[in-house]
Amino acid sequence: MISFICQYLGTTGVFVLVYEYGFLAEGLNEAERLVLARSMCFTQATLRELMIVWNCRSERRSAFRLSWTSNKFLLVSVFISILGTVALLYVPFLQTMFETVPLNLQQWLLVGSIATSGLLLLPELFYEKKIFRWA
Repeated sequence: MISFICQYLGTTGVFVLVYEYGFLAEGLNEAERLVLARSMCFTQATLRELMIVWNCRSERRSAFRLSWTSNKFLLVSVFISILGTVALLYVPFLQTMFETVPLNLQQWLLVGSIATSGLLLLPELFYEKKIFRWA
């Protein structure tokens, strides 16, 4: 449940920042901001779920304590999913079909930083998996 709430807050935050306040969308009209906001929200939500899946491999240990290559099918699936997500943003006929626009570097950084919370913050704060050692 907490994961869904965090996903909602991250996606809603991106949408409001881009569409309502024009953050990282300077010079775009309202319709263009809407398409950009949807593209960024879709990308953020997809990448966040692809980050969370790495922590789903174990109930007790974080993704950083397990080998990244221990599950080859997961590795291939995540790679294909990332390729598909990027294709939806950059392949012209897919852009038209799904009404997406390409993201620039700043937009990718915002989306990526929010998506990374699924890998770093959620397990540490909510699932009692120790990723960081503070002592």
